[in-house]
Amino acid sequence: MSSHKRFFSLHAYLTWLLWLCCVSAGAWAQGDQKPDVRLVIDVSGSMKRNDPNNLRQPAVELLVRMVPDGAKAGVWTFGQSVNMLIPHRTVNAEWRAVAARKAGDINSVGLFTNIGGALETAAYDLQKRDPSYLTSVILLTDGMVDISKSAAENEAERRRVVEQVFPSLKQAGYKVHAVALSDEADMALMEKLALTTGGTFAVANTADDLMKIFLRAFDQAVPSQKVPLQNNRFLVDSSIDEFTALIFRTDPAEQTRLIGPDQLVMRSDKFPKDVSWLRTRTYDLVTVKDPYEGEWQIVAAFGPESRVTVVSNLALRVKTLPNNLFLGASETLSFVLYADGKAVTDRTFLGLLQVNASLRYGRTEDAVAEPVWSTTVAGDSADDKGVFTIPLPTLEKMGVYDLQLSVDGKTFQRQFSHRISVREPFSVHLEDKYDSNGVLQHLLTVRAHSEQIDPHQTQVAASVINPIRRRLVRPMELVDTGEWRTTVPMDYPGEYKITVQVSGTDTLREPFNYELTPVTYTRGDEDPLFAPEPKISEPEPQPQPQPEPQPVAPEPEVVAEPEPEEESGALRWLWYALLGLGNFAILAGGYGLWRWWRRRKSEGEGNLLIPETAAASGTPPSESRKKQPVSAAPAREEEPPMEDLEDDSEDDYDMMAMDDFERDLVDKVMAGEPQKAKDDFAAEIRRAQGLDMGEKELDEAITTLIDELDGERPEVTLPPDDLDDFPMDDNP
Repeated sequence: MSSHKRFFSLHAYLTWLLWLCCVSAGAWAQGDQKPDVRLVIDVSGSMKRNDPNNLRQPAVELLVRMVPDGAKAGVWTFGQSVNMLIPHRTVNAEWRAVAARKAGDINSVGLFTNIGGALETAAYDLQKRDPSYLTSVILLTDGMVDISKSAAENEAERRRVVEQVFPSLKQAGYKVHAVALSDEADMALMEKLALTTGGTFAVANTADDLMKIFLRAFDQAVPSQKVPLQNNRFLVDSSIDEFTALIFRTDPAEQTRLIGPDQLVMRSDKFPKDVSWLRTRTYDLVTVKDPYEGEWQIVAAFGPESRVTVVSNLALRVKTLPNNLFLGASETLSFVLYADGKAVTDRTFLGLLQVNASLRYGRTEDAVAEPVWSTTVAGDSADDKGVFTIPLPTLEKMGVYDLQLSVDGKTFQRQFSHRISVREPFSVHLEDKYDSNGVLQHLLTVRAHSEQIDPHQTQVAASVINPIRRRLVRPMELVDTGEWRTTVPMDYPGEYKITVQVSGTDTLREPFNYELTPVTYTRGDEDPLFAPEPKISEPEPQPQPQPEPQPVAPEPEVVAEPEPEEESGALRWLWYALLGLGNFAILAGGYGLWRWWRRRKSEGEGNLLIPETAAASGTPPSESRKKQPVSAAPAREEEPPMEDLEDDSEDDYDMMAMDDFERDLVDKVMAGEPQKAKDDFAAEIRRAQGLDMGEKELDEAITTLIDELDGERPEVTLPPDDLDDFPMDDNP
């Protein structure tokens, strides 16, 4: 701290004298470039849903505060149009003040999602980029390429972005780190952008994850020197001119305290003038200039993304590592210590170093990664130029690996971390889309990620095993640069297993043959993905008011029939409407009639008084039930033969089909009954259907049948397989 004198130990002083005398003149290329970071932020209207608390504002504010002096930075926002929110300039205190204020203007008012236009605007110096800067773009979006209401125009723009914009960014040396803030984002496009330019791609599952993922992308765009933070403590050596502690509090209400080697306790509301302290809802950002040499302590519970970065003339420089590797690849970790811009080569000094490297696999936002590899290297293993070389193990699993390198020089410590995404050379995606006719298709897409793949010399085939264990092999068609597609039939509920085989010759004329990791999908009986696409239909007409119910007997429940119309066509319409209720209604009525008849018979009252008897006597059916005695059932020969059951109207019934239905119905309902009971039941079914009645008699029979069955209608369930046994004429 500027008001206090620094103290150097004798050991450190002698070490520095020896070090400064023995540095080499070589330069490590990575350290020659300053960072140039450009933030491109989606402000389309859909962000109101995916970022309801507008956490883009504090995320951008944090990043602009962390950009080091002398770097370049700028912020653009985009919807349909692209606007420069924060000017792209050299970073200093004035720029930071403006940037922090402007970050509050980020909103969600855009109409479209012009991703291509935003990238081109941010890369305004594409043809004349300054090679002394390491230029990176951090793109945040929650959507797809969307510049118009026309799907064809959007598809053409997407193709232009992939075929023209991405390659031009790569050729100019831009690295683009894509962050998707929704599952609705075009994942394939974002992944393609990252792989083409050598950047990274991540999905923020919630808006709360945005800060961490944004910060991770920032680490890739703006490499920084770090010191290890262990047990809430870190070591400041005499070479450090400034440190910045970023502390993500696990308890937002907790008051973070920072204690220096002199035991001075600092808080967000109490700190010296050479300390700057920003406290937000979730983190503390503390910068200390000219700090005391020694051990510092942070008193707070904080998350794993917390770190301490330093500005020092003693730097750990690591040869650039790829952000993306393919399955089975291996890399070499190379690094060197620099002092005052020169590599350290003194063997005595290097022999004091302890170097540790480790890999962890599978870290997510909610889980800690598992250790998969670690090694310790002797300090004197560097070559004559001071370069350490550590072969990394073969990366045999797809996913995320976190590399960490730490160098302990007794009086100083440095740390480096890097994240590597491991993929197959090809990716397989299964998605559900509707074709132009509104038919749901299950589209399988294979994409090549390696530039050494020659699409025109590559053959792709998909093997599908369906739930009934049948295999279907389908060749896939090359439809785009490095993209193959086919549709997958899914006709049965259950699990589908899809395996893709890729073979061909790469651009180096080397043959290859890959069997990609299988994709599985389980279709349920009521899987919503297999439901028809909802379509917008015209408003349905309002139902016509029904006649008031007319009670026919003092029953607990009143059943009413509409008044018959005088016109015979209307009566026929009524009858066909009753038939249209289906086999369930007919079976229930017939079965109830039979039960009523059986009960009457067992009581000694004989069979039904059929409607013809009442009609012949000229007495209304209701009166006939009161005045006439119950007679024996009519003889079978008095019934009209089946071929004569057509009435005088123009109705055209398929009598042969009706015979089949009658027999099937009688067999199901009267199973186990005597043949005489079956015949009587068949006769009553025919009479109930009105096949031997005139229009007036039919109307009376329907009324009588409802009167008799009211209050005693048993529940009868007809198996679904029998629904097709009842033919209905659709054109009476």
